[in-house]
Amino acid sequence: MRPESFLRDRNLKRPAWRGLSIVVLGWGLVLLVGCRAPTEIPDDAARADERRERLAESLQSALEHVRSSALADGECLPGATAAVAFPDELVVEVATGYSNVDDEIAMRPEHVMPAGSVGKVFVAATVLRLVSEGHFELETPISTWFGDEDWFDRLPNAESITVRHLLQHASGLIDHAFESEEFVAAIGALIGSGDPEAYLPPAQLVEYVLDRDPLFPAGDGYNYTDTGFILLGMVIEEASGSSYYDLLSATILEPLELSRTSPQNRRDPRHLAQGYAVEGQALGLPEEVVGPDGALVFNPLIEWTGGGLYSSPADLARFLLALLEGEVVDAAALEEMTTVNPASVAAGGAGAYGLGLGRRENADLGVSYGHSGFFPGYNARALYFVEDRFALALQVNCDSANLDRHFPVLVGAVTDVLRSDVDEEPTDAQ
Repeated sequence: MRPESFLRDRNLKRPAWRGLSIVVLGWGLVLLVGCRAPTEIPDDAARADERRERLAESLQSALEHVRSSALADGECLPGATAAVAFPDELVVEVATGYSNVDDEIAMRPEHVMPAGSVGKVFVAATVLRLVSEGHFELETPISTWFGDEDWFDRLPNAESITVRHLLQHASGLIDHAFESEEFVAAIGALIGSGDPEAYLPPAQLVEYVLDRDPLFPAGDGYNYTDTGFILLGMVIEEASGSSYYDLLSATILEPLELSRTSPQNRRDPRHLAQGYAVEGQALGLPEEVVGPDGALVFNPLIEWTGGGLYSSPADLARFLLALLEGEVVDAAALEEMTTVNPASVAAGGAGAYGLGLGRRENADLGVSYGHSGFFPGYNARALYFVEDRFALALQVNCDSANLDRHFPVLVGAVTDVLRSDVDEEPTDAQ
């Protein structure tokens, strides 16, 4: 049994803060939302209140430090939102900086941003749910659905690619989004067309990887590729008979009440923060990716199941917590998701990769699972920490922000409070 297995019989003490959401609006203002009648004895309730306040203050202070240090170093970090979620339904949300610099609109926790490839975790969960329901198996070849398509024989490793290979980036396909010059040129032409609603449908995205030599035999390597997840979106729709977004909404977003998470099938979701493109300007985008009308200046459907969701850190943290705590997919599916592709470890980088889920390990914090996300104008990261059982998410409205530098600061702000709670826990003798 792996040491990080998700066993429900662990003798862990539950935090005494069930059913409370904390919103920190900046400048030290704390709002407590959704309190339920306390079940603790008064001393425990007082300690829980103190812990809540310390978590909110610690995370707010850390996020403000992240922004100030980034700006001092000349980094693009106009604004940021972050949230931490615990199994007892406590959610702490914080925000700093600006959602729109020119208009001096403060960033608030309810602002949403494209979550980039964090959306792949939602795609993977949807696939695993279909597997559990018997629609297909992880080892089902994708020729089952696409074998008769005109383009299929031109797909590298066409006959040998399975659903599992796509989920673990082991298909041998390139990534059209970052490894196809033709795709970059097409996006530039699309953006320059003057039609903000124009986009490339999924089958056209797949075309950018056709007629190439495979990078390796399917199942024998690792190459991160959005194209594989576009194919997974097509599998979901073929196997379920439903659109991906409709199925996701009905099976995950609505049951978990992720009200700030929505499909990227429109340019103007409510409370969209301005995004500032640095990396994205290579695609021909302007620095500000939200126009005066409050809508993205291009159609975000170009990402589809490579990510494809607007969200907030609170929703991302709550989803990841629910997933890794076994509330979204069954135990067998979760075990599959958290089992890494060995080739992803050999490839190096920030961590290893399972089925739509990254795995990291830290000497102090242990194992964590989650994903990072890039979208022109935005960056995101969400991780669930197995040992301490919390999920933390961060979103920034600039696509060049250094989350590798900033995210550990926020993790430390949370764990410092958790560790101090353990140190202060009364003993039986007391």
